[in-house]
Amino acid sequence: MRAANAPRSALGQERLLVIDPHSHRFGDFSIRDLPEFFAQGDALVLNDAATLPASLRVAEDLELRLMSCFDDGTWLAVAFGGGDDRLPTEQRGPPRVLAVGTHLGFGHGLDARVVAIDTVSPRLVQLAFLQHGSELWQALYRAAQAMAFLEGRTFCTPEDIKPLVVPVFAHRVAVSGLYASSLKKSEQSDQVLRELIENVPVPV
Repeated sequence: MRAANAPRSALGQERLLVIDPHSHRFGDFSIRDLPEFFAQGDALVLNDAATLPASLRVAEDLELRLMSCFDDGTWLAVAFGGGDDRLPTEQRGPPRVLAVGTHLGFGHGLDARVVAIDTVSPRLVQLAFLQHGSELWQALYRAAQAMAFLEGRTFCTPEDIKPLVVPVFAHRVAVSGLYASSLKKSEQSDQVLRELIENVPVPV
């Protein structure tokens, strides 16, 4: 397989995954097939939102992933131990123990202070960045690096994407009908996405 580093010359050949909410089945199509799935009165919603580069490396034994921003400007983050995004979470070692008041330096002019730690899970921490406004966002984008860039590549491969499918999309998937099971809703979403990853072939 050769990884693509540019769009196809014929954009209509780009692949399209279609999920039918009525039959609870999915199919592999091309972008040129898209008009067939619309009826009069349907609305097409385009998502052009930028993705926050939310993975910040502190050291070899500590990675913080930003989860959400509070009204007071602080951030909720989850801590991971050694390893990277291609290593299953359960195989990663425990993160470094943090304490309230700990100063964290991410490089590229980005710093934060731990202001609170979750009483149930100490891996959930609340951060206050020392930078504000445009200075914060510029520093954040400089400090957060894509996996492909960390590997010294200028393009992504399917192996870069697969580990991100479940953590990125699981909370957006609601499972019902044919695919529903006795598992918790979050676990059902994980299961369906893993089946898609395993059964939908990568284009060659």
